[in-house]
Amino acid sequence: SSSYIFTKTHCGSRCADCPPKRYLETWQSFLKECLSGSRSIPVSDNTQQSSSIVTPQPSIQSKHKKVFTTYHPSLVKKAVHLLRNPFDNLVSRFHHELKEHAKRSDTAQWMKRYPNSIKGFKTWCADQDARYHREERSVDWTTWSHDDNNNLLNYFEGVA
Repeated sequence: SSSYIFTKTHCGSRCADCPPKRYLETWQSFLKECLSGSRSIPVSDNTQQSSSIVTPQPSIQSKHKKVFTTYHPSLVKKAVHLLRNPFDNLVSRFHHELKEHAKRSDTAQWMKRYPNSIKGFKTWCADQDARYHREERSVDWTTWSHDDNNNLLNYFEGVA
């Protein structure tokens, strides 16, 4: 009997404050990002290390360390690609930014400009639009590709 492990990845394009050249993906960069990920491993003051293997002692309350890795494509047997309403993505990114700025020293200033409200969301969207307006307008979205021979719309052929 076969079994699978369901994992989550954003396959790149996660920057919230960047121009199009930093968030547009080719199929090659998309694949690389889909195969990349991180996991949290427990570490503590009483951790025994042998070469690159970390073995935490169970009696000690552990902290966690993020480890980044890239998996080989042969390990992937199936994939689920979730397509969401672009407006749902905007709201999700705004909420992500709220959480990220809550961890930083600029929390009060950021929250004053972008409170967790409709007004804060609209201000954030307007600022995001204005910040990279010129760069986004200069991209031909129907033909953009690092491959030069591919029309972006071809990637969506047959998608319902």
